[in-house]
Amino acid sequence: MHAILFVSLAAALISPSVSVVPAGPPPVLETSVQFDGGCVHYPLSIPFWDCIFNAWTTDPSLVFFRWDFDGDGRWDSGYPGDDGWTTDLTPRYASDRDGILRVCVQAWDGLTVREVDGRIEPVGPTACRTYVLSRELTSSPLSWDRDSTGRVTLMLDITPEFAPPTRRPHSARLYAIPGGYEGIPVKVWSVYRGPGGEPIVATFLADCPALSAYLGPGRHVVVLWVEWGGPVVEGAGEVTIA
Repeated sequence: MHAILFVSLAAALISPSVSVVPAGPPPVLETSVQFDGGCVHYPLSIPFWDCIFNAWTTDPSLVFFRWDFDGDGRWDSGYPGDDGWTTDLTPRYASDRDGILRVCVQAWDGLTVREVDGRIEPVGPTACRTYVLSRELTSSPLSWDRDSTGRVTLMLDITPEFAPPTRRPHSARLYAIPGGYEGIPVKVWSVYRGPGGEPIVATFLADCPALSAYLGPGRHVVVLWVEWGGPVVEGAGEVTIA
């Protein structure tokens, strides 16, 4: 891995075939790298989110990738001295806190660079996505019989620092941990944001028989996955089915 990166960087500096972007404002690049993924939390007693992401690109020349998992502007992937570059398209990241997680990935062909203040910097498309993580998911009722009918109300407290891009989420689903990511769809019911520093409280409705059939009897850690017009909101909580 080190040898590949060294050769690529050396080629970017000395090869006459290298594509060098002139100094000045960064060029406008077509976004040809994307990613998805998310985080799970289990158990709830430990402040630990296990996040897995998956990147892809429509440009086969983009073979190197680097990741910023916490939005601080520093690349967190790769090896020391590699400036974060890796060939890993499915990296894993552990977050030890709730709140807003800003994740970015940059792709690079190993050749195209530009000079900025006397430094040679790689040029490649970047994609970013915001994740909002909360362990404050509760249900009403907290437990129910497997033969119960009606609906279950799910309430999620979201950090007040989150500025939703739309008034209401686009869609939501609930899935079990451990388990698959498909889950079952839930209905967005209401979103409340207080006038002060209170957290956003979003309420969702799930069909009780469908939820019981999906989870089965027992105590379950569940994650609510909410698409909110770009950002992803994830809430973890527990329910019990007798």
